[in-house]
Amino acid sequence: SGNCGSFPDVDSDHYLCPAIEFVRARGIFVGYGDGTLRMDNVIQRAELLAVIQKAFRYPLDSYSASRDGDLGYRDLEGKTDAWYMPYIKTFSRLKIMVGYPDGRMRPERTMSTAELYLVFLKAAEKAPLNIDRFTLPDTVKFPPFKDTPLNNDTKWYIKYAEFARLNDLVATERFYPARGITRGQVIQLIYDTYRKGLITYGAAIY
Repeated sequence: SGNCGSFPDVDSDHYLCPAIEFVRARGIFVGYGDGTLRMDNVIQRAELLAVIQKAFRYPLDSYSASRDGDLGYRDLEGKTDAWYMPYIKTFSRLKIMVGYPDGRMRPERTMSTAELYLVFLKAAEKAPLNIDRFTLPDTVKFPPFKDTPLNNDTKWYIKYAEFARLNDLVATERFYPARGITRGQVIQLIYDTYRKGLITYGAAIY
């Protein structure tokens, strides 16, 4: 079985196959060393930055361990040789992913649904090639989903949840803001925003 997008672990008749072929053709997801996609694997915060960098063609900042050190995040001390440091430097400087109130970045933490929509849409808005074709809601007057009430705990992501509802990016009555997301879910979001005309991935870009 297999061979959707040349991935041996995804059948050609899988419902996500068009999305997978879309991201594979653009070099956004290229799979693991053994050629598999592993779309059911959860995706870490640092891994999502690498996906966004490829999807939206961000130039990466140059990172130097001696010059930049832990980038101001206390949990990155001793990780200055990690592959993700240039990504964190780039997207932290752009205020697309800025870490947690306790001063930690937590690059290996599983990305949540709420974090995904916030980071993804912020990155699309600031992308260097002007690819966004959407406007985020200024205000949210009613809870977008059954599990996204309007309160202090949700205000940091509520407009992104409302955007997801308005554009039918979430098919259920619940947003599951704290749930960890998978590689397949990220692939679907990339494809759905393209298919709905919210983000352009045209020939001029690729």
